[in-house]
Amino acid sequence: MRGAARLVLVLLVAVSAACGRSAPSSSVQSSSGPSSSAPSSNVPSSAAGEAYWSCQAIAGATLYMSDIFAAAADRRTITAAFFHRLNSKYGFQGVATCSMYVKTPDTLKRLKANNERTVDFYHQGGRTVVETGWRY
Repeated sequence: MRGAARLVLVLLVAVSAACGRSAPSSSVQSSSGPSSSAPSSNVPSSAAGEAYWSCQAIAGATLYMSDIFAAAADRRTITAAFFHRLNSKYGFQGVATCSMYVKTPDTLKRLKANNERTVDFYHQGGRTVVETGWRY
């Protein structure tokens, strides 16, 4: 990443964190990273360094979505793990993105509502949504 673009990204992340908003997402096309974990039924309780995460990927008319989960890992690692899961389970080839959200009392509720709107939007357009249930 070039100097000016990197500086803008760093500033966006800092401002997003200060405002409790999502930081810009990271895209990964490699299949390196830890193996995916099985979906669990509860978002882990708050811990130091944890944030909420949500991952997406689009292939043609299909949207792949992860579950919403809490993790204390870096964006590149989480995105690579999501890509690896999509590639190994669905044969996915393309770009996966994961977004981090600062934990607040209403973040989880907002993320779930946003995911519901996204699913509805894709279905209304006649597209397929694969809710993978994946969590890091």
